[in-house]
Amino acid sequence: MGKRRRDNDTHEDKAGVRVSRRELHGLRREAGRVNLAAPVAAAASLAGPYISTCKGRGMEFDEVRVYQPGDEVRNIDWHVTARTGRVHSKLFSEERERPVLIALDTSTSMHFGTRIRFKVVAAARAAAVIAWSGVDAGDRVGGLTTAPGAALFPPRHGQHHLAALFDAFSLASSPQSPAADATAASHGSLAVALGRLRRRAEPGSRIFVISDFYESSEQARTHLGALARSCDVTCILVSDALEEAPPPPGRYRFSDGTITTTQTAGARWRAAYVEHFVRRRAEIDAHCRRHRSTLLPLRTDDDPAKLLARSEATTVRRTTTRGPRK
Repeated sequence: MGKRRRDNDTHEDKAGVRVSRRELHGLRREAGRVNLAAPVAAAASLAGPYISTCKGRGMEFDEVRVYQPGDEVRNIDWHVTARTGRVHSKLFSEERERPVLIALDTSTSMHFGTRIRFKVVAAARAAAVIAWSGVDAGDRVGGLTTAPGAALFPPRHGQHHLAALFDAFSLASSPQSPAADATAASHGSLAVALGRLRRRAEPGSRIFVISDFYESSEQARTHLGALARSCDVTCILVSDALEEAPPPPGRYRFSDGTITTTQTAGARWRAAYVEHFVRRRAEIDAHCRRHRSTLLPLRTDDDPAKLLARSEATTVRRTTTRGPRK
């Protein structure tokens, strides 16, 4: 009886408030719409399905260069050699795998929502779609939450590895988890998580940071910038409709532990409310642009698979036009 209750808790009275491992596993079909094919060259050391920045004996022709001592005779391009009068060798790009790492913010501000689900639930669902897409593409997948003392799951192959990762996502999404404790939010947990990723991420990894970025300290921004120098970073900004714009004019009761009453009728107050959200989002966007990272907005009532599928197609088109990152 107890086990059945745990399996069904997100489908009954806790729907949208927390997410179960069962719900995250159920998103595998949705992940089929997402293709995490790398838009830029991979640089990890293990063999895999993506083109690497390393030159070697792969299958994908890359360029021709003047022969250098150590080049294999069988790679000599005799046509170019005959035309130029100098011996030239063919170079090939080796195929490398692309580890995927997900940082899921589960701090206090993420346990909020007015449309369908809490932000932490929307974030966990997006993380699951990314994880399943990576596994289906043959990538190693890992990650961590910002919960105090949370384990970092190193990137590994296979869906069995996701069970432990999804357990961590589910546990941290619970309103009773340590991550939801207001005392935990004051210790810079996002910065701590990003610092751990910075130390463990292999060059060329795909990093997904899913957060509302209310805890985006200077240290967190420093870690993000450092990660972006060697990895492909995507920041997913999670928000709720009520954060973007106030409700219709009227008197409402809000609570942060104690009930307070707020009047939302004043035009100046309403304009300042909207401007605050727009300015904060612009600051996050500017940071991502400065470090050539991708920023995706995710609302609590969005379908994460549709968002990611649309963004991946846009990213591939953009990087095809401008060429790979140097």
